[in-house]
Amino acid sequence: MKKKFVMALLLVILMTVPFTGCEAAPPLSAIVSTTKGYNDEIIALIVSHVVGQTPADFTADSAIEIDERINCIVDYTDTSVINLSMTLDDWVASDGTEVSGTLDIYIDYYTSPVHVSRVRMRPAMLYFDRTSINFETEIYDGDADDVAFTSENHSFLCLSLIVDGDTLITSMNQLK
Repeated sequence: MKKKFVMALLLVILMTVPFTGCEAAPPLSAIVSTTKGYNDEIIALIVSHVVGQTPADFTADSAIEIDERINCIVDYTDTSVINLSMTLDDWVASDGTEVSGTLDIYIDYYTSPVHVSRVRMRPAMLYFDRTSINFETEIYDGDADDVAFTSENHSFLCLSLIVDGDTLITSMNQLK
C-alpha cells in the first residue's frame, strides 16, 4: 500500500512540476561561425558608412547612425584614423537573433588617396542566445589602389567564450 501511495505521489509531482529540461549547447564550431557571421554583418554596416569619407568628415564625440538599435560614437579622429565606440542594444541580426554587446572599432586610412585600409575591433564583446563571446578581429583592404574597400586577410581571435555560465574558452592574453 505504501509503495503504491509513494508511486502515485511521485507521479502526481512529476505531472504537476513543469519539466525545464536541458537544451544541449551548440557545438563550439557553430558558435564561432555564428559570431563570425555577426562580425561580418557589423563590419559591412560600418564600412558602408565610412567608405567614401575621410577622417576629416567625422567629429569626435559625434554620433553615427549605423543601424536601428546600434549606438555608435566617434571617440577620436585624426588625419588617418577614426576610433568608434559601438553599443548593440538587442540589435537584430540577419538570422533574427537579438544581439547585444560593446565594440571598440579602429579604422585606419590610406593617405593618398584617402580611403579605408584596415578595420579592427579590439575588444569586441557580444551576447546572444545564452552566449557571451569576447573576440578581436582585423580586416585589411585587399587593393590599396582602389578606393572601394575589398576585404582581405580577415583575422578572428576568440579570447573567451561562455555558454550557459560554463567557460569554454579563456585566453591568457587577458590577464594583467
